[in-house]
Amino acid sequence: MSENDSDRSPDDSNQAPSYAAWNGDRYPWPPPDGWEVKSDGRYWPADQGPPAPAPFVPPPPPPSFTPPAPSAAMPPPGAMPPPGAMPPATIGPPKGNNNKTFIVLAVVLGLIVLSVASCVAVVIRAGDQFVDAFESVADETQAAVDAIEFDMCGIDDGDLALAGTITNPRDIDSSFRFTVAIFDESGTRLTQTEIVVPDLAPGETAPFSGRLTETISSDRFECEVSTMVIEPFRFGN
Repeated sequence: MSENDSDRSPDDSNQAPSYAAWNGDRYPWPPPDGWEVKSDGRYWPADQGPPAPAPFVPPPPPPSFTPPAPSAAMPPPGAMPPPGAMPPATIGPPKGNNNKTFIVLAVVLGLIVLSVASCVAVVIRAGDQFVDAFESVADETQAAVDAIEFDMCGIDDGDLALAGTITNPRDIDSSFRFTVAIFDESGTRLTQTEIVVPDLAPGETAPFSGRLTETISSDRFECEVSTMVIEPFRFGN
């Protein structure tokens, strides 16, 4: 007898009827009162075990489709409207608007071109003015450097000393602050000092001097202006 034959109900085989209980063992038929087959195929008390198999409920039939009846508001497919129901098709803008559109576009493009040209002209003028102002500052600075004359640059009483004069080349009262670098006979930069000459009228000449206590041994010295600051600062004319 196969395993499937042992699980049959009393009507399925000539063997002694039995049933599979909840613990998997088989017992003579019938099962106790109130026991029922659950979803695992075994007999359980009605209030115990897995739920009983759900009864088979066939799915509902698909809904039927009924096409709508033709009416006067819905013409049949392919039907054309009666003559005069549709306006004639028009390709392109209505007559008379082409010239207006062209004129508007031309005016807008013209304004754009003029705006760009004006911006370019302003930038060019600003650049030219900046270059002119920068050149003016450079010219004034160089003129102030050229207006300095050194009368002495060397050892004086054991100190490294320098002296000279400066003339204001500008057309306004100005003050000058400049750095003097000192070189030895081989061109090596030894040291530097800052000189301040305040409040010179246009064309006025004033003396300046400086003294350094550094111990420097050299047979010959040379003084040279390395930086120049003019006050008041004037950018451009």
